[in-house]
Amino acid sequence: MGGLTPSGTSSADILRINPSTGKSTRIATLSQPVHDAGGARLGSRYVVFGGGAETVLGAVQAYTPGQASSTIIGRLPRLRADLTVAGNGTGTAYVVGGFDGAKPDSSVLATTDGTAFKTIATLPVPVRYGAAAAMGNYLWVIGGDRGTAPTTAIQRISLATGAATVTANLPAALDHAVAVVIKGTMLVLGGIINGHPSSIIWRLDPTTGTVVKAGTLPQAVSMPAAAVVSGAAYLLGGESATTLGTVIRIQPTN
Repeated sequence: MGGLTPSGTSSADILRINPSTGKSTRIATLSQPVHDAGGARLGSRYVVFGGGAETVLGAVQAYTPGQASSTIIGRLPRLRADLTVAGNGTGTAYVVGGFDGAKPDSSVLATTDGTAFKTIATLPVPVRYGAAAAMGNYLWVIGGDRGTAPTTAIQRISLATGAATVTANLPAALDHAVAVVIKGTMLVLGGIINGHPSSIIWRLDPTTGTVVKAGTLPQAVSMPAAAVVSGAAYLLGGESATTLGTVIRIQPTN
């Protein structure tokens, strides 16, 4: 849903992608073109939070399959682009980090409907373009951009108490990556290291809060969309030397 086109404009396309073949079909449009947004499924709707176009946006858009376009159902408490949204599998979406047009946003928001938001935590290291995923009782935020430079921080937020800490540091500063949880394992995929797109797959150890290298993507990629379907992760598009149109499947072997 949405994204940045090769010409540098925000897209309004809503695409359906067949995970077996990788084939994509344009099925609808966003009411407001957007890139650098976050998304999650809430109930029967697919919801897009904030993002950027010519300016930083605060709109929340929802799409119900079968409709011709999305509708604007609400607004974030503050304007926010470059954010990450993580789901917990039980109907709650967490809006993590981002950029308000002046500085990274430190607040972590929770919502079950895309219209009402609750601040549940404050990031010790405010970031935009961080990788985030929920696993068990914790929300993890890996890397990201502090506004002036990428960070190595691995941050953990308790979903029960809101306590947030830096548990460890990455081997190298990383931003524009994505995180997914496959069969109880969290992987951090791609991103930018030392100014260049990365092909590294990191695995998080939730006991120590550290990461280890777990594999390599078939190509370096930053800023892809990511989804998990039937025990496999899919990276959709993103950037490398150019804007990408690829679909990459990641399926753990053990």
